[in-house]
Amino acid sequence: GAGKLIPCQPSDECKARFVREFGQRAFRRPLEAAESTRYVKLFARAATFESGAQLVVETMLQSPHFLFHLAPGDWGSASRLSYFLWDTMPDAELFRAAGAGELKTKAGIERQVRRMLDDPRAKESLDEFLGQWLRFDRLRTAIRDRRIYPEFNAELVSAMIEETRRMFRHLVWDDANFMEFFTADYTHL
Repeated sequence: GAGKLIPCQPSDECKARFVREFGQRAFRRPLEAAESTRYVKLFARAATFESGAQLVVETMLQSPHFLFHLAPGDWGSASRLSYFLWDTMPDAELFRAAGAGELKTKAGIERQVRRMLDDPRAKESLDEFLGQWLRFDRLRTAIRDRRIYPEFNAELVSAMIEETRRMFRHLVWDDANFMEFFTADYTHL
């Protein structure tokens, strides 16, 4: 429940802090003053502290600001970078860079992108993209006539997927010519 998200002992100050901190994570940007006020008022309408926190969480998670990437400027850039490269929300460093205005310059964006690409989440995100793009789910559930394709089994399917994944990783992470994905006369067993 929302109780696990509460960062402090229940009080009016804690309500405001909860709204501010959870709101920044949910909307991927700091809340505007009017938004904070509205959510704190909503929080205060509940009978208990925990039910107020739950009401705020439920309301924020239904907001277009949570569901869509609407944040303008540096906050929007941080969110787009993060979901593009990591398939998740910005980390503390990316939020810090957005707040400090470092994403206004090409050099600032490049610094963050290089840092993000060195993070294991970039490789995981790219693996997920590859699996969706090439529909590995269909390969895993494919059925072949055992009389015609006697070698086709779960082990072969896993090997096919891993071979493709290794080729893709080589081309992307070793900065190779991506057209080789379609034309290579070599593979990665």
